[in-house]
Amino acid sequence: RVEADKYRRKQRTFEDKITEVALATPGLWRGTIRHIIPQHVKDQSRAARKLADIFGGQLQKTFSGASYENEKFHRVAQYKNMVSLPERVFAAFNDGKIPFEKRKREISDGIYNTLQSAVDKDGNFDPALVPEGPLKGEVIALQQELQRLSDKMYADQKKHNPDLGKINNYLGRYKSFNKQAIANNKNAFVEALLNKPEYKGSRAEANDLADQIINNAEVNDFGEAFSAVRGEFAPPSHQERTLNLAEDADFAQFMERDLFQNVATAVKSAARFTTQQDFVGKNGEKVAAILQEMQNEGVDPDTVNKIASGMKDFLDAESGNYKRAQSKAGKQLEKMQKNFMFITMVAGLPLATISSFVELALTMRGLTSDQIFGKGGLRTIGREFADTANLAMDEITSYHPGAKYKDKPVSVGKHELRRLGFYEWDVGAATVTGATEIHPMRRKISEKYFEITGLSGWTNYTRAIRGAIATDYILDKVQTVLEADPENLTNADQEAKEALRNIGINVEDMVAIEIAQMTGQVTPELEQKFDENMREGMFNFINDAVALPQAANRPLIYQDPRFALFTQFQGFIATFTANHIPKLWGEYVKRGTPAMKYNAFAVMSTMIVLGFASQYLKDLIKYGSGENPYLDDPEYIQRGIRASGLLGTGERLLDQFAPIYETRSRNPIDWVYNQTTGESPALGNVARAAKAGGKFIEGDAEAGVYNLLKAATPLAPLTNFNKGLASALTSGEWDYKGR
Repeated sequence: RVEADKYRRKQRTFEDKITEVALATPGLWRGTIRHIIPQHVKDQSRAARKLADIFGGQLQKTFSGASYENEKFHRVAQYKNMVSLPERVFAAFNDGKIPFEKRKREISDGIYNTLQSAVDKDGNFDPALVPEGPLKGEVIALQQELQRLSDKMYADQKKHNPDLGKINNYLGRYKSFNKQAIANNKNAFVEALLNKPEYKGSRAEANDLADQIINNAEVNDFGEAFSAVRGEFAPPSHQERTLNLAEDADFAQFMERDLFQNVATAVKSAARFTTQQDFVGKNGEKVAAILQEMQNEGVDPDTVNKIASGMKDFLDAESGNYKRAQSKAGKQLEKMQKNFMFITMVAGLPLATISSFVELALTMRGLTSDQIFGKGGLRTIGREFADTANLAMDEITSYHPGAKYKDKPVSVGKHELRRLGFYEWDVGAATVTGATEIHPMRRKISEKYFEITGLSGWTNYTRAIRGAIATDYILDKVQTVLEADPENLTNADQEAKEALRNIGINVEDMVAIEIAQMTGQVTPELEQKFDENMREGMFNFINDAVALPQAANRPLIYQDPRFALFTQFQGFIATFTANHIPKLWGEYVKRGTPAMKYNAFAVMSTMIVLGFASQYLKDLIKYGSGENPYLDDPEYIQRGIRASGLLGTGERLLDQFAPIYETRSRNPIDWVYNQTTGESPALGNVARAAKAGGKFIEGDAEAGVYNLLKAATPLAPLTNFNKGLASALTSGEWDYKGR
């Protein structure tokens, strides 16, 4: 079907191309799947509605259950929750102290050696072979957890591959690649691969494999790299192809040593494979079947083929392969681009936590006044804030050699975040800023950066508020549906049913479970359905407040590395534009009950107030007072409304007609330069660095230092401080206070 669509596009006239481009414009602000499967096709075909729901392309869901991307998150979270917290295990093997990264690797080496040596002649772990000592019980307990996890992953994958062979003591042996080590010595890695007799590929393919490992965040072992190079969708955890690199001495320097990093990689690979098989099928057969169903229901074959082409683009984007560079020069440019973006992140986001204040208003979205002012709502905001502050203080005080690990109880909300997998990088603070499109090797630094700036804590705080409320919210809605009179449904009854359906909950299942609980007839099958419904419902309930950018729910251009310099830091607002704003309008304002309309008005008003407050605080930090010397009153108002996020990505268009900060252009070329650097944070930083060079050449060291501070350091937003520091460093006389 994809090939047929390519042929159709080649046959288009110039007028056809212009028309198609014009009709595709909404794809700049709609989620990928919602744009791929147009509303008129969903109106025509049940199969189209099913495909849209399966892959997360409906604002108001028709079918219940987890979407493709959500299901991957769920499986990863369930797998990882089967193993003890890494911090607790590492501390147990480190005299109760919190180890740094080097010590974690040393501890892991010791655990691996023990797990691999304490096996019988068949390769099965034998507790009796573990050396005696105070940590023998810890080793055995950890191995039992790893074995249970390994057995679960194997059973889930074997459903899709009956011939899958079982590796004894799998997680005691499995190691993923260390991207940094391969990047540091790529040539040695390629040579080691070519010297391995089992490897049958060419040097060019070996280089491609190394590039995939280094540059693609979704690739962590050889099989995944091989699949990515060959353009396949399926993760390779089920495949027989293996070079046993983890236990090859020639590759020891290129393997990840941290035990829990390796477990996380194995978990993600297994979750990717099983989800891929459940939703996409071998060679895409399940998607192909639904596409054929659409055609059987009367959808035009050309339209079905076009949707198929879009689905392939989506699957490429979701796996990190969409429009990736293929040439050597292109790969080098992509690498440089990611480095620019990393520097821009460091320089541009130290105040991102303040900009995120508006998310607090969204935590009350969809709640009744009783829920806001009762036992949940505002009380939860206070409780979770206190818990977050305590955790932050513990982090600060324990960040030193010899600090003791404390197994601290966490709040209800944070417990739910851990259970649902919200502490993963993929859904962490970086997604709020759209800073995920940086080099995979920079991720650990980025994680620490967001912890230091407070964004990780704030993101977890706002999510924890929703997590603490979620169970009561869902069960209250279920109770409303259960007590409703089918012959005389009220607005509240209908709203409760739709609210549950829109967060992926099967209403009929939940009502049946409630009745079974009241009659004492709960079965294991019903318990499983309850857990699945609650997991998906809570996950979506949280995401309705704090947007989680995914491949499906934001425009495809945000997965296109060719435009990454212009979409950087826009992932969150693009997701908010594509999902939250139309939902607020459609579910609350356009079709909502009076109470829902009031809630929407209150949420939006609070967002605007918090937008103004966040900008005031940023001015206070940047200029030493809450007054911005560059803005007049109308511009203050415009900036405050923009800061609420309610204009979405449309504010970039507004900038072309009513910019807050005017730029002077002497000629058309100058105008293009100003627009380009203004729309791309990374290129803007390059422009500042170039300006700094120009100032140094002119002999104005003071202005040169100032522009460098603005271009490449976490001090970039501190305008007055940077001017003062530039003056102090160069003995200049800049009147940086404006006197």
